[in-house]
Amino acid sequence: NEVYKSIKGHSLLEIIMQANDNRINETEYSQPSLFMIQAGVVNILKSAGIVPNMVLGHSIGEIAAAYSSGILDLNQAMTMATIRGQLMQSLPKQGSMVVVFAEEAVIRDIILGEQLISIAAINGPTSMVISGDTERINAMVKIFQQRGLNCIPLNVSHAFHSPLMQPILAAFKQKICSIEFKNPHTQFISTVPTILKPTEVDYWVHHISECVNFKEGMLTIEKN
Repeated sequence: NEVYKSIKGHSLLEIIMQANDNRINETEYSQPSLFMIQAGVVNILKSAGIVPNMVLGHSIGEIAAAYSSGILDLNQAMTMATIRGQLMQSLPKQGSMVVVFAEEAVIRDIILGEQLISIAAINGPTSMVISGDTERINAMVKIFQQRGLNCIPLNVSHAFHSPLMQPILAAFKQKICSIEFKNPHTQFISTVPTILKPTEVDYWVHHISECVNFKEGMLTIEKN
């Protein structure tokens, strides 16, 4: 919380603890809040002598994983989470995200050719999240349901990990380009399908709009 206050000039903890403060539902505040809680858990476990052999994060959780592995220090990680949330908040609220219970190949076949939506997360063998333009998402949901696939809409403000994130990528890169990444002291398991490394700025830029392949990350941990 003190690191956030040094960046923004006000307390994040007060927003989290106020039951009637709806700002916590805005991604500008929810993203650094999630990071703060995750980093807190990391430090509590560390103080109890529980140290991981490898770390894995989901979406904003990957910044916490980078902090836990030593790629980012606390100030760098909170700065990145805060900037990420601010820029996403600046985008028009015109996107949607939906969980679809189907295999990846089935989803990709149905959305083939779509320019404004994509698979945002692969959470398991038959648990996918699609994200993008609301009109196109709704059209795809109708097709999924016609094929007997269960769909659950997510309560989100924006279409995260989708093509709709593209307008903020250049600004995000410019704002984090001065961060000096370190080599991890703990194995960092990436969820992003890229040859880029998490010690590179472009990895985190790529991370914003690309799919979170959590399933592959979990399989990597299982293999190791």
